[in-house]
Amino acid sequence: MAKMVVLLVALLAAYVASLHIAQVVPLVAAAFSLAAAAFFPALALGIFWPRANGIGASSGMLAGLGLCVYYMAVNFEMGRALFGLGPPSVATRWFDIHPVAAAVFAVPFGLAVAVVVSLLTKPPDAERMRWLRNLHTPQPGER
Repeated sequence: MAKMVVLLVALLAAYVASLHIAQVVPLVAAAFSLAAAAFFPALALGIFWPRANGIGASSGMLAGLGLCVYYMAVNFEMGRALFGLGPPSVATRWFDIHPVAAAVFAVPFGLAVAVVVSLLTKPPDAERMRWLRNLHTPQPGER
């Protein structure tokens, strides 16, 4: 599965490179926005909230990434063409936020989904909680 994902990412990168886009900075900003939307909720909650679980983290990642991709697709001309959408309406940009900054909406949404799903599903078992507590506690001699 991982090899397939690497292949898909490489093909996507080759496709984007073939478009000869003059400005690389917006692409890099969009990539960081997508990465933040996908990974920050699971990373932050996994480290700092013991009640977080795998289902909640996965749900938060998918929700954040989905919202980020949606906002970018609706607001970028290339995204609208790719998904067969018509011209943008006046109300497609929320609070006039540029599409490369979609993480402004996607990260809080992903965090909220991860928290709600984690609370609605089975909590981590006692052994995992003990392991997490030990991970946060310095061992003797560490400082």
